[in-house]
Amino acid sequence: MLSSLKRSVGKPDSQTDVDRTFTTLQSRAAALAESVRNLSHQLHPSALEHAGLVPALRRHCDELQQHHPVTVTFSADDPIELIGRGQQLRSMDERARLIRGRVTVDSRPGHGTALLVRIPR
Repeated sequence: MLSSLKRSVGKPDSQTDVDRTFTTLQSRAAALAESVRNLSHQLHPSALEHAGLVPALRRHCDELQQHHPVTVTFSADDPIELIGRGQQLRSMDERARLIRGRVTVDSRPGHGTALLVRIPR
């Protein structure tokens, strides 16, 4: 559609088609952004922490089937543990790296854990 729009812009008597195509693209982009936002919200670690990974995945599969003509089969034999201290530390590390920082963890049994986060100025 973008290629067609590009070819149509500036041609005589094309304004109606350009407007229609532009409106369709705006609508599709908004729908895509909403879908990505919903997926991100559903799979966000805080949502997983409260509901758990398996219920969150089941809910996502159900919603996928409601909105698209597909059949989704999901099964989990054993409880899946994804959320916990390890995930939270990974999240901290990812956020620190986004601003060129670094997270260091020093943990020894019987001696506690030290967490150092360095962020450059």
